[in-house]
Amino acid sequence: MQGEGKDLVEIIFSETYGVCSKSSCKARPGGEGSGAIALFRGPETGNGAWSVADLTVYVTAYHNMLFYVSNRTIGFEMLRVRATANSFFGGNGPNRGRSPQANVSWDLSDPGDMLVLLGTDFLIEDCDLYCDGTVITSTSRPDLCLVQTGNRTSGAHCHGSAWGEIRSNRIYNGGSSHFMTQWKQIIFENNSITGISPIAGGQSVGTGPGGGRAQHIYHAKNRVQFVWGNDREIVGLTCYILHDHPIRHF
Repeated sequence: MQGEGKDLVEIIFSETYGVCSKSSCKARPGGEGSGAIALFRGPETGNGAWSVADLTVYVTAYHNMLFYVSNRTIGFEMLRVRATANSFFGGNGPNRGRSPQANVSWDLSDPGDMLVLLGTDFLIEDCDLYCDGTVITSTSRPDLCLVQTGNRTSGAHCHGSAWGEIRSNRIYNGGSSHFMTQWKQIIFENNSITGISPIAGGQSVGTGPGGGRAQHIYHAKNRVQFVWGNDREIVGLTCYILHDHPIRHF
């Protein structure tokens, strides 16, 4: 998946990707038997830009993250991507049903997120994103986010994205639709968001573990529906602009 002027994305496949037959899958989603940490992720060193465009992805078994944009990435584009991740496809749910071979060993909270977005300078536009868990989040597990402090490199709860646009997408969420953790200078507009499970959650502007701040988020003209689960936070800001013209309501 190589866009003009972009570095080639590293595609990480595994023979065991999507297979979760061991108990380590549920306890450690990145452990043995659970497949790749992320199906698509950018360069591991430096701050190289990368892109994914005009691509269709179907994952119909257990999955970790699908797209991982690290905190070192400066420049990311996802354009016209149709991605579907349903780890319960053809299954009965955990240890139930009349066909034991169709039982799964994981619960709704175990599969990974579709897009972990920690980079700077990004555009996500005209995509169809369907995920049984959280679709977009800007919080990463500590073991996946390395931070240099002095002469030591250690894992940390990384969160936050800056200078980006997410617009004109169709989002279908089994968990939360988008966690705006420490977002800064980001436009989120003209997106259609539809919950697809009884516990589909909302979205929130947060600081994440360890404090921090969010600022300058334009969240407008989005349609949000079928949010039935816990954390039913819905961003609903009303902005009135008063000039010499009649009031405009956003």
